[in-house]
Amino acid sequence: MYALQVLPDDRIVFGGIGGTIGIWEKDANNKYQNIETLMVNSWVCTFQVLPDGRIISASYDGLIDIWEKDANNEYKIIERVSGHLGAVFDLQVLPDGRIYSAGLDGTIKIWDGQKK
Repeated sequence: MYALQVLPDDRIVFGGIGGTIGIWEKDANNKYQNIETLMVNSWVCTFQVLPDGRIISASYDGLIDIWEKDANNEYKIIERVSGHLGAVFDLQVLPDGRIYSAGLDGTIKIWDGQKK
């Protein structure tokens, strides 16, 4: 695993080798169980969870994906952006919705993270 966050509702979101983002929540016995697995084409290096529940993931291939729940309550990629020439190792989200990404290529990019 490369990235981990514990959400305010106590769910765990993690990502890593194999291009997976796992979402776990506690079951009736207070043990974590996988409730959803999201897949991308490369290692997941980092991600952020936005206050509205969307997930932004960044991968070793330089792609940044924005995920949102669909009508079936499952996460789907709603937008994919690129611009780094290699792995993206950090994401930060500002209160106004802008997303900052830092890549192995030595650049910092700024993206519009507002819902479209």
